[in-house]
Amino acid sequence: HKTIGLGADAENDAVTQAYLDGFGWQAVLLTPLVSKGQVVGLVELGDRIHKRVFSADERELAQSLALQAAIAIENAKLYRDAQQRLRETETLYRYTRELGGTLDTETLGARALEAVARLTDFDFGEVCLVREPDRALVPLVFSHQVEGALENYIVPAGVGILGWVAEHGRSVRLDDVTRDPRYVALSAHTMSEICLPLRVGARTLGVLNLEAKAPSAFDAHTEQLLTVFAQQLAIAVENARLYAQSKRDAELKAVLLRELSHRVKNNLAAITSLLYMALDEPEEQRAQILVETLGRVQSMSTAHTLMAR
Repeated sequence: HKTIGLGADAENDAVTQAYLDGFGWQAVLLTPLVSKGQVVGLVELGDRIHKRVFSADERELAQSLALQAAIAIENAKLYRDAQQRLRETETLYRYTRELGGTLDTETLGARALEAVARLTDFDFGEVCLVREPDRALVPLVFSHQVEGALENYIVPAGVGILGWVAEHGRSVRLDDVTRDPRYVALSAHTMSEICLPLRVGARTLGVLNLEAKAPSAFDAHTEQLLTVFAQQLAIAVENARLYAQSKRDAELKAVLLRELSHRVKNNLAAITSLLYMALDEPEEQRAQILVETLGRVQSMSTAHTLMAR
């Protein structure tokens, strides 16, 4: 943290002399840039003409300039970070709104990976959903292809990082996948991974998984950001599933209603015929006809009760 002066001198060690010769300096004043107690840079003031010793006033001026430069650099970093947070917030808001605009799960997965690509860098991404009843993970969408075909790619329950996350409902972030025995490689080039559960309440619907060729590609801030996004994606997936189930139920009821309508028409025609027959039959046969008629009416009532549930 100290300002030091160096000059071309026979007493310099080899490293110092090589440093001076590399820039062609006869003398140089080195002043650290200190911000919040940490050295963040260095100011070099060199003289290529004269061998000299820097005065106290020159040292004080260099230190003052270095202090102002350190403050400016810190402010620039704060501004850059604030701009980055603003872009991340805007991305989360925009894509969360878009997720709520569709009820198709594949579209949800594709839009999710588009959003994640704006939040962090990765080489391979996927959204997988839990399959009942075996709890295996089935891919919904991939962002990029990896070595080998992925058409039949299914992760059994509890297998690999994805299976562990789905089973325990907790995120995993790895700076080096080779150090974790749970990792099952899709690509020999993957070095880091982050996998987040898609949870609604106590249920895990699936996972959002990202992998990168670079080590330590995902930091704690990225994990926090993606956790918020994964929560919104899980809600959208659940809504899409509920809608799909409601649609299937409505289609089934429509089929049953058509069948019921057909049976009611047939029964009414038969009842009408039976009642007309009863008018011309002897007294002892009318009772049998009425019993059959009552049975048909009761069958229509039962069908109506089942449909009303």
